[in-house]
Amino acid sequence: MRIRLPDLSFVIPVYNGEDFLAEAISSCLAQSHKNIEVVVVDDASTDSTRRVIEHYAKADKRVQAIFLEKNQGRGHARNVGNQAAKSRYLAVLDADDISDKFRAERCLKIFKQTPGAIVHGSAAIVDTVSQEVGGLVMENFDLDRSIKEGVNRLVHSTMAYPKSVALDHPYDEGEYAKMGLDDWLFQLKLGRAGHVFVGIDKMLSAYRWNLAGISKTRNQDEVVKMKHAEL
Repeated sequence: MRIRLPDLSFVIPVYNGEDFLAEAISSCLAQSHKNIEVVVVDDASTDSTRRVIEHYAKADKRVQAIFLEKNQGRGHARNVGNQAAKSRYLAVLDADDISDKFRAERCLKIFKQTPGAIVHGSAAIVDTVSQEVGGLVMENFDLDRSIKEGVNRLVHSTMAYPKSVALDHPYDEGEYAKMGLDDWLFQLKLGRAGHVFVGIDKMLSAYRWNLAGISKTRNQDEVVKMKHAEL
C-alpha cells in the first residue's frame, strides 16, 4: 500500500509559546486544503508548551511533534523541522502567528505553476487577543533594494518554499539567530542565490504584534551593525 505524503508541511519552531501556540497549530489544521502536515519543534520549553503540542499530536495525526532536549535557538529548531518535514514544500509559521485558511491552497497553486518558487504574501497584524489592528501589504522582493536598505520587506510567516531550498540554505544557528535575524538572513541568501520570489496579493497569515517578542526587545544598534557586516 502506497502512503500518500502531505502536499505541504507547516513548520513551527517554538520556545515557551503556551500563550499563542494552540491558535497557530489550529490555523494550520483548519486549512481548506486538508492534505497538510504540521511539524512543531519544541526548543526545550520550560512552560506548558509541551502539553499543548502533545494534545494536538494525539488529536490529529497530521501533527508531527519534535521535542529537543536542549535549547539551541529558533534557527536550529527551524532547521530540525525543515529536515523532518515529509512534504516537498514547506510553509513558515512562527508560534505566535496565524495562517489564513486558504494559505496552503494558494501556495500550492503557485508551486504547480512555478515549482521552485519562493512564495510570500500580505499579512494582517493582530494584537495579543487576536484582534486585527493593521496590515502589511505584499511587496515584491527586490535584492538591490534589500541590500541598500537592509530591509527585505517580506513577512516571514507568509513564506513557503521547496524543502530542497531549505536544505541547501539552512537558517543561521549562531549570532543572527540569537538576535532574531535568522529570517532576514535566510531571505537575503535566497535572493543572492537567484531564487525566484513570487508574491501573492492576498492575506496569507496574521502577524502577532507582540511587544515581548525579540524584534521589539533586541538592541537596534547591534541589529544595524550585524546587518551591515552581512551586506
